[in-house]
Amino acid sequence: MSENEMIVCLFDELVNAESYNFPPKGRMDITYALGVYIIFNQARTVIHVGRSLSGKKGICQRLNDHLAGNSSFVREFLNSDKNNLRNGYTFKFIVVADNRTRALLEYFTIGKLCPLHLGLGVSRKLSV
Repeated sequence: MSENEMIVCLFDELVNAESYNFPPKGRMDITYALGVYIIFNQARTVIHVGRSLSGKKGICQRLNDHLAGNSSFVREFLNSDKNNLRNGYTFKFIVVADNRTRALLEYFTIGKLCPLHLGLGVSRKLSV
């Protein structure tokens, strides 16, 4: 199987993965593996696609970062209201161990699903 075909297969696996609700309170303990995830709002619109880059707690750590408001997604898209995620937002994920494959899957998923929020890596200007 070519790398392109593998990414398409992983995309299909991701979009068909089980959906989970963000917990009404507390932290998440979903998986410590690295992978790619999709976040949906209450209307089931794709609002964010992300991946865990590193870290001992993988996807779990990244989703907990969102719940704690420690992400550009929450700061910029949810106006720093981290509690929004606890009110009907859902997510899906798959485990992807290989760094290149994980990055390609994230980029492919973003291109295919066009989430409402994109982490562009552009820092905000500080007011003087």
